[in-house]
Amino acid sequence: MIIMLIFIIISSSTLNAQEREWEPKSIESLLVDTLENKIEIDDELILNYSKGYFPIPLNTGFNIGVIFQRSYILNEAQNILPLGLIKTRNSYSSNSISETDYLDFKKKFSNDNESSCITNESKSIGLEYKLTPSLELPLQIRASSLVTWNTGILYSLDYSKSFLDYKNNTRKYLEIGNILLEETILEFNLGLNIPIYGAFANQSVNFSSLYTLYLGTNLSNIISSKTNQFLQIGDVKNELRFENGFDTLHIISDFELPTLLKSRFGFEIGLGTSVDFDGYGFQLDLKYYIPLESILTEVYWKQSKIIFGSTIYFGGLL
Repeated sequence: MIIMLIFIIISSSTLNAQEREWEPKSIESLLVDTLENKIEIDDELILNYSKGYFPIPLNTGFNIGVIFQRSYILNEAQNILPLGLIKTRNSYSSNSISETDYLDFKKKFSNDNESSCITNESKSIGLEYKLTPSLELPLQIRASSLVTWNTGILYSLDYSKSFLDYKNNTRKYLEIGNILLEETILEFNLGLNIPIYGAFANQSVNFSSLYTLYLGTNLSNIISSKTNQFLQIGDVKNELRFENGFDTLHIISDFELPTLLKSRFGFEIGLGTSVDFDGYGFQLDLKYYIPLESILTEVYWKQSKIIFGSTIYFGGLL
């Protein structure tokens, strides 16, 4: 009995000691700790964004990229003969020729093509810079410098020519006069990219996905220019040749027109789409170039362009 009483007293003392050693935190302290952790986690997960029509950039950014452009040139000229070229029966215009086979180049005394017809086109490559200012306005500033290779051509159609075929019949044929202008150009572009729909977002990184309107200016400086004037047999290429054995007769080669305007100014307007992930991304554009001046000073010859552009951004500085 005495032993049992001693065991009960010892057990009671041990439990009292354990109760004194274990002191649970108050509900208030637990609540404070829990709230502090939640706030800290929420700070890490906060997502800032601006979306919808005309979204506003959240942060200032500066991107550098490589721009590529492919253009279709629209010539505007009617019944001209630029100074320095040989006078032909008819003057030259920008009227296109529906039968593009007439403009192919045949091999000497052969019906095989040496090359296909020359097209009115332009190719460009350069650097682009995009600044996204934090001005509480839906806009970006784009500037680019490019090297451009232009190919423009005018035609003169003469249906008065005739030849004697193998059956001793006199037949009319089409002789096509060509003015081929090839230029290497240094271009400078400056304009506004206006986000018309999309989103800017920022968490630990900056992200944007946009549809854009582009309004800009273009300054072009001619690095080199050469003009070729030649005649082509049009509709009877497989039956007739010039004395040189070809279907093409060159009149003037690699000639620089004396009244060529070396500096030109114009405007660009277009639509595009872009994606940007912390400075890396792309921009796709469809633009229309509107020239303000004729490329020649003594006759009217303007060249507008439909431009397909793509820019790859490979980093940001801000």
